Amino acid sequence: MRKPLNVVLLVAALVAASTVSRAQTLSSSPVGSTFVVTGSQKAPWAQDSFGDESAGSRALQGKRITFGAQAISGPQPMACRKPNYERVAVEPDGLFQGGLKAPAKDAVALGFAPGKVSSLLTGCEVDYHFLDADHALFALDNRIYRIERAKRR
Repeated sequence: MRKPLNVVLLVAALVAASTVSRAQTLSSSPVGSTFVVTGSQKAPWAQDSFGDESAGSRALQGKRITFGAQAISGPQPMACRKPNYERVAVEPDGLFQGGLKAPAKDAVALGFAPGKVSSLLTGCEVDYHFLDADHALFALDNRIYRIERAKRR
C-alpha cells in the first residue's frame, strides 16, 4: 500500500513543480522596467515593399520604452497615458493580432519557444510578446521590433 502512495506523491510533486516553473515564466512583469528597441525586421505577413526598412523604422532604433504603473513612456505610438495591463499566454495564431501566415512556424522563426507565448496587452496601440523575461517583440507598420530590458545603471 505504501508504494502506490509514494507514486501518487511523486506525481503530485512533479505536477506542482512544472506548474510553478510555468507560472514563473509568465509572472515576470515588465511593469516598472525600461526596455530599449534593439532591432527590427520585415513582418512575415508584409508583402511587396510594405514593411521594408525606412527612416521611421531606423529612427526607433535605440529608443526607450518604460512600462510605468500609470503610463508607458516612449516614442509614439508606444507611449500611452493610461495603460490597462493584462498578462496573457497567447497561442501562436494570436500573436501580432493574428497576423502570422503560418503561426507555429513563423513564431519559432521569430525566436519564440513552441506553445503559448507570455504577452503583455496594454489596452493601447501596441502589445508586447515576450521571448523571455528580458526580450520581447512588437509589431508596427508591417515590421517586427525587438526590445531588450535596459541594464540598470
